[in-house]
Order: sequence, then structure tokens, then C-alpha cells
Amino acid sequence: MKKILKNLLACFFILVIFGSILFYLGWTQIKIPAQGFGILISKTGGVSEKPINSGVFSWHWEFLIPTNAQLKVFNLEKYSYSKRFSGELSSGDFYNKINKTNADFGYNFDFEILCKIDSENIIKLFSESYIDDEDSLKKYIDNACNDLCQEIIADFFKKLEQDDYMIAETLTSKDYLNFANVHGNYPFLDFLNFSVSNVKLPDFKLYQKLRQKTLTYIDESKVTDNKTFISENSDKIDDNTESFEEKNASQLSDDDDEKLLNKIKSLLKSN
Repeated sequence: MKKILKNLLACFFILVIFGSILFYLGWTQIKIPAQGFGILISKTGGVSEKPINSGVFSWHWEFLIPTNAQLKVFNLEKYSYSKRFSGELSSGDFYNKINKTNADFGYNFDFEILCKIDSENIIKLFSESYIDDEDSLKKYIDNACNDLCQEIIADFFKKLEQDDYMIAETLTSKDYLNFANVHGNYPFLDFLNFSVSNVKLPDFKLYQKLRQKTLTYIDESKVTDNKTFISENSDKIDDNTESFEEKNASQLSDDDDEKLLNKIKSLLKSN
């Protein structure tokens, strides 16, 4: 009888130890740090749509099968982004050279952004292969903020061209965000704070005036030596057109001269 009891106790302890090991292997909550969550990926079930949150009990049998499952851990802290965007209006140097002016067509914007992304959206990004770890998530958010700022600047200048009395400093965060389709283009991000400061704007009226004078200058054939004109000013044209340096100006035919001048005129009209 004693022998039977010993065997039963031994079996019981073995089962408890074995069960504890199984429980520990499948206990996923303890693998998640505070302010974070995990995504379960398994060979048997793929990517789980349910996040594994810190502080919430979770157990997954998928981890009982060797090499079957893994956890991808992500941080849910808020993301801070700050950057200065500066540049010059398209072909500004070129207009200055042709009109012998020294106007400043430079601009700059200082952006400060605070945003976050919830676990459900991170899982969507992961499932759609936009991200694969914490570093790629940070890069995704950084690129999204960068693209948003550039889109806002481009739309701001379009509106400034229509209303040159618009004062940048009086615009609110909501005004700037309305310049871009935030919810449509960045549906995964929640923008908590958005500010623009140290805004420097060019003189749009003067810019348009010099642009028109340059067009008139070309149309009235005031350029007497096309080859010299093209050679001296090709580096003043923005990089958004095909480089004029691809051809040697001294070897251009009259037809090539005309084509390049037409290209310059087309570029100026499009700016």
C-alpha cells in the first residue's frame, strides 16, 4: 500500500512538473515588457490578429511545438518627430540671374510632431509587410511624418500663391493638417500634437513677376547667343527636369538649341 502511494505521489509530482513546464512555455504575458505588446506568429496559425498585451494574462499552445511560434515585441510609447525643412522656390536662382536681381526666395519651416500608433494598426502594418520589427516601425513613422510635412509645405505654397496675404504664424495645427489628407494618407497614425514654428516665406509676388519677365525675355528673343545662354544657365534650372549637361552645348545644332530653349520655357511655365 505504501509503495502504491509513493508511486502515485511520484506520478503526481511528475505531472505537476511537466504541467508547469508546459504552462511556462505557453505563458506569453511574461515575455512582454511594460508599455509594449507582442504579435504572435506561428507556422500553424500565421499572424494572430489579437495583440498580446503587457499585464494581461495570455497563454498560447502554439509555443508547445518546438520552433513553431515566435513573438514580435513592439513599444507603444508616443513617437516624437522634429525637423527643419528649408529650400528655395523652383528656379529662383535662374530668375535672379536673368533679371540681374538678388531676391531671396528661400523658405524654412520647423516642424514638431507627437504621434502614436495603437497595437491593432501595428498588427495590420506587420501583416501587410510594411514593418517587421521595432526599428522598421520607427522608420515607417519617421517616413510618414516626413512625407506629411513635405505635403503640407507643397499645399501651403499653392494656397499662398492664391492668397499672398496669408500669414503663416496665425495658422493653427488643424489648419496645417487640413492642407494634407491626413486621415486618408496616414490612417494608422494618431497625431497628438502638431506645431510649425520659425516660418520664413519668400516674396511670391516678386517671384511671379521675375518669372514672367524671364518668359518675356526668352519670347522676345533677347537671348542672342543660344549656346552661351544654355551653357551659362543650365546649372540654374532645377533638377526636376532632364540635365542639360547630358549634351555638350558647344556641339549643339540649331535645332537642339531651339529644343533646349523650348524646354526652358516649358519648365518656367510649369513652375
